[in-house]
Amino acid sequence: MLEAQNIFDLQTVNEQQFDKFWSWIGPSLKKIRYQQQVIWLFKSGYFPAFVTRVEAEKELAKYEAGAFLIRLGREPGAFIISYNGGEPGEVHHYIMQQDDTADKKKTIIDFIMNEIAFKFALKQNFEPQFEDQWELIPKEEAFKSKFKQKKN
Repeated sequence: MLEAQNIFDLQTVNEQQFDKFWSWIGPSLKKIRYQQQVIWLFKSGYFPAFVTRVEAEKELAKYEAGAFLIRLGREPGAFIISYNGGEPGEVHHYIMQQDDTADKKKTIIDFIMNEIAFKFALKQNFEPQFEDQWELIPKEEAFKSKFKQKKN
């Protein structure tokens, strides 16, 4: 895959780079556009898609254990949940698997809500009234309107 950060730094791209980029981004854009909860995450700032691994590690290291963000992976259509594992500088990267959300009734938010390692969602803010670009929100608060508790 052509690194997203590298292609955005280029002033021009050749046809091979163009094709490689769209082969990578196309499946992810399809998920963002057509999966209701993914588009909500994206529009709400809970899915800062173009954050790189290095940027995620740098940002998550500032927060407590359980802080996480969702970003695009290197493989076409892959989503990664990067999260603070608790020890200083310990950031893990979980590649979402097909069976994590394979059932139409199990969404990415269901997966996050059921994983104890993920506790605080990092929300990316672009509005001028926010001094900081990032806001840390407990996942229960962040996703309460989209999470459907399973009945026993």
